[in-house]
Amino acid sequence: SGFTGNIVVTINGWKQLDPPENPKTTNITATSATLSWGEVPNASSYTVSVYGENDEVIAEYPGLTEITKTVSDLDPETNYVFGVVAVGDGITYTNSIQAVSDVFTTPAAAAPTAGYTIIHHRQALDGNYIADSLVVKTTGTADVGSIITAEKKTYAGFVCNDAVQTITIQEDAAQNVVTYKYVRQSYTLTWDLDGGNIIAEGTPAGTVKYGAPLIAPTVEKAGYRFDHWNPNVPATMQDGNRTYKAFYTQQHTVQWVSQGTVIRTDTYDT
Repeated sequence: SGFTGNIVVTINGWKQLDPPENPKTTNITATSATLSWGEVPNASSYTVSVYGENDEVIAEYPGLTEITKTVSDLDPETNYVFGVVAVGDGITYTNSIQAVSDVFTTPAAAAPTAGYTIIHHRQALDGNYIADSLVVKTTGTADVGSIITAEKKTYAGFVCNDAVQTITIQEDAAQNVVTYKYVRQSYTLTWDLDGGNIIAEGTPAGTVKYGAPLIAPTVEKAGYRFDHWNPNVPATMQDGNRTYKAFYTQQHTVQWVSQGTVIRTDTYDT
């Protein structure tokens, strides 16, 4: 067999080198593998041979001075054997017989991969979809030819009416792009004045888009002082229909009268 090499006859007092011990193969990929072996005293170099199917020598690497060699350009899913010979100086030492590794098999080649992008675009208050600040991109990598589901996101105040899409991954990542549009929702805004009146308009009650600025109206109520809105009015419209109720503190008025003339009026919280 080509795996065992030939025994070199010792003549003229030359000494044959011992064969390298423990040849083993590691770091096996679809196209490469590394052979290592024990150092042989008095060896001037080493020769590694690569055997493929049917004991065919497919590559040879002479003149190696290290006790390891990584071989590339192997074929996926193929059986191989490495052989290594310790080379003598040709004066005192002759070459060893060949030591061989166990048969190893390269794995299947990994499928090529490509990137993909899922764009989540929320609608601006003016109805367009061009604001970069409202864009979120989800990126990833998948095997070419595989099919992935482009998942939608959930955003408060937005609804995506697009059907969930799938991507059949192409080599060109520019083809692996899905865009979802999220429609900004509108909700009902109610100002509960609790018997009071508006004296300075704020955001009109009615339909208001999510995220639109909110300004509470200025209100008054006879015999009362306005105290606060409940709940507190946020800076922008929140998701869902919202009602904000005015709360007041009851007051009473004291008038100071002298000889039938009001000389002072004070108002106090009750």
